[in-house]
Amino acid sequence: MAERSTRNKIRWQARKMYDSTEHMLQRAKYLQELAGDRSEYINDTLPILVGAIVEMQKAFKTFEEGL
Repeated sequence: MAERSTRNKIRWQARKMYDSTEHMLQRAKYLQELAGDRSEYINDTLPILVGAIVEMQKAFKTFEEGL
């Protein structure tokens, strides 16, 4: 069995970083569903956090494409 090259290992890790942000967005959506309209703090703060996660996704995608 051939071992993956260092380049492929790096690409794999970059992909996993992106996938982690996808997981974070899924968790944020679930958190929003759980909170509903009962938490003003969550409703005010979550969009800011989601925006930051989306920006991280863009950066990770650009990073991955550059490899």
